[in-house]
Amino acid sequence: MKRIFLFLCAVLLLGGCAAPNDAPAAVPAETKPADAARPGAGVEVSCMSFNILAYNTGNSSYALPEERAPGIISLIREQNADIVGVQEAAQHNGREPFDWVKTLTEELADTYDARVILEDSPSFWDTPISAGLIIFYRKGRFTMEDSDCYEYYDDANRYFQWVKLRDEQAGGRTLFVTNTHLSIEASGGNAARVGEAKELYEFWTETVGKEALFGTGDYNCYDFTDPHVILQQGPYQPSYNQPDEAGAATIDFCYTNTDCMTVTKYQKLEKSYDTPSGNIDVSDHSAVMTYAAYK
Repeated sequence: MKRIFLFLCAVLLLGGCAAPNDAPAAVPAETKPADAARPGAGVEVSCMSFNILAYNTGNSSYALPEERAPGIISLIREQNADIVGVQEAAQHNGREPFDWVKTLTEELADTYDARVILEDSPSFWDTPISAGLIIFYRKGRFTMEDSDCYEYYDDANRYFQWVKLRDEQAGGRTLFVTNTHLSIEASGGNAARVGEAKELYEFWTETVGKEALFGTGDYNCYDFTDPHVILQQGPYQPSYNQPDEAGAATIDFCYTNTDCMTVTKYQKLEKSYDTPSGNIDVSDHSAVMTYAAYK
């Protein structure tokens, strides 16, 4: 009898261990941690791209550089962009009648630090118009961490420059800026521009990667042509495509990395501007403005 009692107690104990309420908690499936929010998400940043028309055009419909310069400087100040990519800012070297580098960097020094392409490669001094690239970035907001420039293989007189900036107003967010001036018809045309676009796109994908980007420049071709088809692979888009505004009749663009930035506004500015010489066209190009926010 005693043995039967002990047997029944053992059965009850075993049954109790197997009861559902006492079952060990299931091990939860491994979950992937959420990606940390990028610093500066939602912070706004603006950019201008502007070909200022370097050379002396006294025999054409455009005024001399010294007459146009005050209007160009006033326009840049009025728009007050955080980043300005300038093309054709030629440095006087005996061939050019006006020193755009000195004029712009000195006149805008209270607002912007500047990276002149000739600082990264003085050898480009011999081709001042196409090497007349300057990236201005707002003092007090950006710290430059790196910069360089490249000569395109398909046209030895065409280049792009870049800077890597730390945006102190966006939690130290990294912002790359590239600035370029692609080939004209007389120096290789579309074939050269296709090669240049491939090199620029390679830089965007391999160096810029997943960071924010403004890609300013005079691309010397409309947005539906082969070079832009190459550049618009992946997340890179000219800014006017984002708010669905027309980009017709311009060859000047500011690209963004749409994985990292949301374009909120695009403007193509008027070329005509008030200067001491009257209301004149300050360039043969319109400046374009892009307003964006970090994602």
